[in-house]
Amino acid sequence: MKPKHWYETNLAIISLLFLFCPLGLYLMFQHSKWSNRTKGLVVVILFIWLFSKSSTNNQQTAQTYQGCLEEAKQFNRKHMASFAHASECYQYKNRR
Repeated sequence: MKPKHWYETNLAIISLLFLFCPLGLYLMFQHSKWSNRTKGLVVVILFIWLFSKSSTNNQQTAQTYQGCLEEAKQFNRKHMASFAHASECYQYKNRR
């Protein structure tokens, strides 16, 4: 029986499944002695985990975008009013 490399151990495969998913999946299918049912279950769990993280990030991004949009609208309302006032003053001065 040949000695196992560090990347062929269950601990390394499980760690790499979460730290660097593509490499972990490759090692799981190439070097683990797990049954096909276990491998399939791991793939489904990782898919659900990655999909849920992606949708959470999209929701956070949308909320951040909406917050920035509201701040920009408030800024525009405030400064456009002062800009309008300044332009009226400028026009009034130039008429004289």
